[in-house]
Amino acid sequence: MRHFYLFMRQSFALFGGLLVFIVSFSLPLMTLTPGLKLWPDLVNGLSVASVYNGVVVSGIAAYEAAKWRTSNRDRVRLSSKSQLAIQAQHLCAIVMAQLVGFVLAVVALTIYAQINGFYGSPSIPWLGAIAAALVVSAVFGYVVGFVLGTAWFVPPLVAVGYFFTYMMVRASALPNGTKAMHPSITENDHVFVKHLNSAMYGQIMLWLGLSLLLLLLVTRSTGIGSRVQPSMMSLGGLAIAIAIGGAGTLVVSNGQYTTGYNSRDFACEGQHVVICLNKGYQAAYEPLSEAIDYMNLRVAGTPVEARLLEQNVEGYGDEPSPNARSIYLEQLDTPNDISFVVERYLQAYGSPNCIFSTGSEATVNLFVNSWLSDSHFYDEAIADDARYQSLLALDAKEGAEWFKKNYAKYASCDLKFKDLP
Repeated sequence: MRHFYLFMRQSFALFGGLLVFIVSFSLPLMTLTPGLKLWPDLVNGLSVASVYNGVVVSGIAAYEAAKWRTSNRDRVRLSSKSQLAIQAQHLCAIVMAQLVGFVLAVVALTIYAQINGFYGSPSIPWLGAIAAALVVSAVFGYVVGFVLGTAWFVPPLVAVGYFFTYMMVRASALPNGTKAMHPSITENDHVFVKHLNSAMYGQIMLWLGLSLLLLLLVTRSTGIGSRVQPSMMSLGGLAIAIAIGGAGTLVVSNGQYTTGYNSRDFACEGQHVVICLNKGYQAAYEPLSEAIDYMNLRVAGTPVEARLLEQNVEGYGDEPSPNARSIYLEQLDTPNDISFVVERYLQAYGSPNCIFSTGSEATVNLFVNSWLSDSHFYDEAIADDARYQSLLALDAKEGAEWFKKNYAKYASCDLKFKDLP
């Protein structure tokens, strides 16, 4: 144990642990959904950080392994301890420094989320997979550094190689289950999903099994001792079995972390129009209510008028409660984010036949939807078009009269420019 702390104190790995902490804490805060406070966004940030952390820890582990091998070969040869124990102790010192940085970042994010009232909680298997990716990245760098030696270019080569393989794997046509074997997390967490833990457990098994196997291989590669100990053979067999089990799990699950799912953890507000939003999206209620009221004043007396709305995974194509309609809220950064909710509602329940239309009728419907959602952010030319301005010139009562008169054409995507006021 004394040697373990000595390794830690003298190791450049402590700097790596600090970098892991900085990256793992700062990136999640930079990837938050604008206007919202959701734990899945923090998990996504940690997943993105796994790529950068992998580059850092693999390069640092390569440097530490090469330096330690050169300066400690004679001590290892003459030591009464087994080479495996000494090698494992050194590697654990490097890995622990990185894991401590990651764990401290998760603790700091948890405190931050608790203070600021974030909705939800992190998936423990998901965090476990990120930690396992960190471990195998460090072990990979350690093995390469140990084998290639102390040349100055080895650590940068390992770091660049790690990132290059990540880019190649992600850009390849490999099945998702095979891509998921690379030690980086690219899945996105969300409020409206259910976690499929089998892929996460598969990654943990694969990466920890590979880590143990690589440690055993690098121990034998030094040539100290001519006979393979039975204990090493047993550990090697166990490592291979765990890795194969994890890889098989990833292939069977196709590396899928999530599937669309609505937990219906709603808070519903309103009287004339009831809007049910996930509790993590409550900040959107007031501006969304105003936007729906604006639309309802102009579509009054038609089937487009909203009465009961539920936030769902995609906003249409879901299965809301009886008499309810789905809405989709992506973020809450600008007024256009709320207009987008209304625009999508109109596409789903106002004129769904126009979604895939490319004729002039689709353009007219776009004018009408932009008017009803109080937006023109899809095409700036709409704002200056005189035909669109004719809609804006209508007050709420005049607009309701015009829309009711032309509703049938609007719903069937048969509205012409000549029908505009």
